[in-house]
Amino acid sequence: MSRTYWISIRDLKLHEFKRTLQYIQKSGQSWSEIYLNLGSIQRREATKVTKWSTALAVAYLALSSLSSNGTTSITVGEVTASVSSAFVTLYCSIALFFGSVIVQQLVMVMLARTRLAAIVRLNGFNVGLYGFYNGDDETPLAIPTLLTNYFLGPGMTTSKFLEYAVFFAIFLFLIPPIAFSIYIFDQNLEIVFARSAEIWEKIVATLGCLLVLLSISYIVLFNIPLPFKKNSYGIRWGTLARLYPVGGHARVLLWLEEAKK
Repeated sequence: MSRTYWISIRDLKLHEFKRTLQYIQKSGQSWSEIYLNLGSIQRREATKVTKWSTALAVAYLALSSLSSNGTTSITVGEVTASVSSAFVTLYCSIALFFGSVIVQQLVMVMLARTRLAAIVRLNGFNVGLYGFYNGDDETPLAIPTLLTNYFLGPGMTTSKFLEYAVFFAIFLFLIPPIAFSIYIFDQNLEIVFARSAEIWEKIVATLGCLLVLLSISYIVLFNIPLPFKKNSYGIRWGTLARLYPVGGHARVLLWLEEAKK
């Protein structure tokens, strides 16, 4: 009976990315070039997250202040445009799902960059400050964590308190998207159970509820360990067989016999 391995998709993708970066490094790019390129990618992904957050904020304002009796209306001058709130909540649900993908992408780039930074072991060299000097990192000089000073230790708990304060502030960034997810899910449910809503509005709102649940499921399932089993076929024919292009692997005949069973 084959053994079950518990691995997250996040770790598998990071491993693939690590192998890819190793090939890139062998092709001639230096560690610093790869690290700085990842910094540029991180800034680009962070910009996407910022735009997504702004779009969600606008959608929330539209739903909370411009919606009434199942209709969202916008008035410009003497012209009023109205649309069913079901479509607005569906749009928010779709944006929430793809926003989850964008946020996960940013987290993956940050993790990959952090692991790449851990490779360098130079006395007195701070990778974060190196990125800051080259215009990639924003506030490493203001982060109270001392990574390269091995001669001084804190006499008081002030530095630890400042570190925890920074982490707590970062954690608070998670509250708005979580609250928005709950709000959109609740708005969709109101339409589903509203007696005055048309059947097509109920269907659209149901799809919105499903997308909100899928957004949460995506983030959870991408990051928690999942069961995997060893792929014997892939190991034999995808890896071992290629290592012996002339004459073949010594156990090829045995593998063929097992495949017939």
